Amino acid sequence: MSELAKTRGFAGPATPGSIVLPRAHAFIERVGERPLEPWVEAAVARLRALGAGRRRRRAMRLARDANRAMAALDRLDDDALDEALVRAAAALRRSPDAPAAVRAATAVIGAAAARTLGVRPYIVQLAAGIAMHRGGAVEMDTGEGKTLATMVGAALHALAGRAVHVVSANDYLAARDGAQLAPAYARLGLSVGVIEPDMQHDARRKVYLSDLVYVSSKELAFDYLRDRLGGVAAGGNRDIRVKTARVLAGTSMKQPVLRGLDVALVDEIDSVLIDDAGTPLLISTQVGSSSVTLAAQALELVSELREEEDFRIDRLGNRISFTDRGLDRIETLSRGHGGAWRQRIRRDELASQALSAIHLFRRDEHYIVRDEKVVIVDANTGRSMADRFWGQGLHQMIELKEGLAGSGDKRPLISSTFQRFFRRYQRLGGTSGTIGEVAHEIASVYRLEPVRIPRRRPSRRTHAGYRVLATADELWREVAVQAAARHARGQPLLIGTRSVEEAETAAARLRQVGLDPVVLSAGQDDGEAAIVARAGAPGAVTVATNIAGRGTDIRLGDGVAELGGLCVFVCQPHASRRVDRQLVGRAARQGDPGEVVAFVSLDDALIASVGGLRGALLRGMIRARMAPGFALRRVQRRHEAHAARQRRRLVASDRRMADLLAFAGVLE
Repeated sequence: MSELAKTRGFAGPATPGSIVLPRAHAFIERVGERPLEPWVEAAVARLRALGAGRRRRRAMRLARDANRAMAALDRLDDDALDEALVRAAAALRRSPDAPAAVRAATAVIGAAAARTLGVRPYIVQLAAGIAMHRGGAVEMDTGEGKTLATMVGAALHALAGRAVHVVSANDYLAARDGAQLAPAYARLGLSVGVIEPDMQHDARRKVYLSDLVYVSSKELAFDYLRDRLGGVAAGGNRDIRVKTARVLAGTSMKQPVLRGLDVALVDEIDSVLIDDAGTPLLISTQVGSSSVTLAAQALELVSELREEEDFRIDRLGNRISFTDRGLDRIETLSRGHGGAWRQRIRRDELASQALSAIHLFRRDEHYIVRDEKVVIVDANTGRSMADRFWGQGLHQMIELKEGLAGSGDKRPLISSTFQRFFRRYQRLGGTSGTIGEVAHEIASVYRLEPVRIPRRRPSRRTHAGYRVLATADELWREVAVQAAARHARGQPLLIGTRSVEEAETAAARLRQVGLDPVVLSAGQDDGEAAIVARAGAPGAVTVATNIAGRGTDIRLGDGVAELGGLCVFVCQPHASRRVDRQLVGRAARQGDPGEVVAFVSLDDALIASVGGLRGALLRGMIRARMAPGFALRRVQRRHEAHAARQRRRLVASDRRMADLLAFAGVLE
């Protein structure tokens, strides 16, 4: 906190390092709340959706009033603005949700941002911040300024005296946003800190003492798990599982790095709360290498099995199923092995994992090989995740498939899920450009209120429709021809692909027609934001996997608007409509012109994954060019429904385990 705010009587949290951390029993979080039955949560989610229009109108009304108040504050000198800040903060602390207090504080926050950052928040940004302050999941179009909108919501909470975590999808965005917005927070008398991946325990504790902390979802969740493992959060001293894990890990009691889970505002909320929610959070320790031996045996065994005769592959469900003949063959082939191979369930599981490693997990799509290690690629963002591992021996099988040394066994010490973790916050909110498709799930699982904020200016995006090609080879040839034509007149291009391999294929075809594309993929993600930021320059040709660079604004270079703006090629439909919408949203930001061209080949794996009569009908519609967009959306909905079922199963499993094993109380 600034000296100015202290002398003016603003009794907020002190600067990092001057606060004594609360004891374990005072750890702030929502604990002991019983989850509602799924059908009740679904009904509550529908009721929340019905109120979306009312919430939007209320937020916009308060934002317009705050915008008028900002005009008066602009005429004040610094001392007078300080007085207005103290009055607004005091009112906000007395009544955090009172409309008058929120309106006055929002005006001061906007004025402070204008003076320190040189950027005056738009009405839609103020409205989004107000909606987030009230616990909303806010949808704003790509390019509408979600970073500054989140700053408004975060500052409202912090001025009310609450500890705020601003959660980003990755470490780069957390560091960038924290540094960019620090001057505005300082002008408001608020301290801000950033959690960096290589920080040690004591340094993290000091950062978390700040009024606002910018942190990636991964770092935050694992800091919480480590605090639990240390015996501080969620009744850690009373939980027998935590005690046992602490003994296994050799972890002693430590002071927590976190002050608690008070307020979280999540940037790209659908990416963090939905896409990442399918992966359990787990801290493990290395215990041996027996799984490497099992993995090698499994890979050797399944090499004797034949598709259709012994097993079948479900591409849509991403799983392997065995025929009766296949199960008998597995039993026969494994008789020479002992241990786990004697247990039928475990034996079949090992064979299934080995076949999955061979047939379902592909290099440069699901993973890359970097520094002699298998690195998982996030299916939704295209980013590499060096700290994640597949379980049940799958990771070791893929390592052996690639000719690498197996990484050995890991024993789980403590685990959670994103669903359980984020539901522990006293108040939760966030923003994204693509919430509509998952608004119901966000409302039912996290009890958030969906709010759609209108565009600041009408969209000038044009969609050239779908170009349907017979094969992938024809698709890439057409992409190269279309790209060369636009590049010749200087129009910048952003070409989206599904995988690292396809990004390289696209780049190779572009080079054949004389273009020099910049490729952004999971294999080279260190400078992704800088690459994406330059994608709007005249003549730029950028190839990106999925939504790599998400969260980075693409501004048009000089003269680009006159050429039609940024042109986005959607080369292959993604399994999630939200990912395609994120890519499309790169064009025509904030009223700029922009163009979108979509390509699809009839042999696309996504289209082929839907079987049966329905799949044949949809493929027929695409082949006949009868509403190909509608048919593709139906295919995507099938995949989205499958992913949603998987997340629901994870939530249900988490609840069952909490009820069965919660010796020290409910874990929800």
